[in-house]
Amino acid sequence: MTSLPNVRQLEFSELVDQARAEIPKLCPEWTHHGAADPGITLIELVASFAEMLTYRASRQTDAITRSFLELLSGEESARSGEELRDSLHRTLAELWTRYRAVTCSDYCHLALEQWAETDAAKALGAAGQIHRVHCLAERHLASSKPLARMPGHVSVIVVPKHADQPSTALRNQLWQFYEPRRLLTTRHHVVGPRFVEVNIQAKLFLQDGASRTGVVEETRQRLSRWFDPHTGGEDNMGWPFGGNIYLSSIYREIDKIAGVDFVKDIKVTGPHASRTIRNSDDEHVGITIYPHELVRLRSAKISLSLHEFAAGEWREVQA
Repeated sequence: MTSLPNVRQLEFSELVDQARAEIPKLCPEWTHHGAADPGITLIELVASFAEMLTYRASRQTDAITRSFLELLSGEESARSGEELRDSLHRTLAELWTRYRAVTCSDYCHLALEQWAETDAAKALGAAGQIHRVHCLAERHLASSKPLARMPGHVSVIVVPKHADQPSTALRNQLWQFYEPRRLLTTRHHVVGPRFVEVNIQAKLFLQDGASRTGVVEETRQRLSRWFDPHTGGEDNMGWPFGGNIYLSSIYREIDKIAGVDFVKDIKVTGPHASRTIRNSDDEHVGITIYPHELVRLRSAKISLSLHEFAAGEWREVQA
């Protein structure tokens, strides 16, 4: 018999007395506390069950424990011949291992933590390795209206380790991976990110002796890294999904470059004027990126004009 000395035995009379003492505070209009009152009868019923449960909890036998293990992990598992303690630890470990995909967090966890161990992922090799996953509930991103609310649908956006878009094989195999794990009424979709092409223009005012070509090259590299889907963003894990582009962050990144005195007139243009973010003074301060989108900034789309101070004024120069 397994003894659990820390489980205090709850007495029927003690439970009833404590519950009756709480009645005036919780329900002052309840004034009849005699045995004939239906409410008191319910309290006594609950107290009797509580007393029985604590009695049984203090006298848990090995046979009872194995019976519970059969309910949790199957009859064969509970009678496999292993020690009871080992069976208990293994069963609890299985219960605590996340398997079912219910929340967006579950979908991301399964793809990042468990997908790589499957035979399907190993068969795909490098093409099956995942760098980032983003999940949107109530969205069907493979439809013609990706931002429309779609109850019952879940879309998982995958960024592979070695590419910007997942291969068809990766999307199909990952969909199959989720199929037995999803809720019965959920329809899931595995897609790649939608990239938004942007252009950046800026005027760079150089310090004395700064290398023009060096500043241009470093600026292009820094901005390209900053918006990169694999290495960009504040955490260097990739530009965040739905992360709006703000001019202030571009000013900050360029200001870090050696040889740049200051920056002016940064402009960012996106695919449509409706994406423009303006402040209360109607000044252009950024570009809107939708939740299923990432930014793509090509080096050729970065236009820089250089200025040097000479003869008491700033003059534009060639790189």
